[in-house]
Amino acid sequence: MSIQLLMQASRFLHLFVQLHLQAIRVLHLSILLLLQANRFLHLSVQLRLKANRFLHLSIQLRLQANRFLHQSVQLLLQSNRFLHLSTQLLL
Repeated sequence: MSIQLLMQASRFLHLFVQLHLQAIRVLHLSILLLLQANRFLHLSVQLRLKANRFLHLSIQLRLQANRFLHQSVQLLLQSNRFLHLSTQLLL
């Protein structure tokens, strides 16, 4: 094998190794980006869970307020009946 051919093969091998290292760097950066995306997704899911808990608590509070309102109306109706009966007795 001639020296010139060996030199060309050596340069080709060197370029191939550089290309391989560049591919490894790109893969490494891709993995880092994927990890960041996973962290973002995790935070998004946690935020969604907190929002759902808040919504659940809001709905429970609304139901309790509706029950209280219902009881208040029932009490008002009973008071009106009592007032009506009292008025009837006075007449």
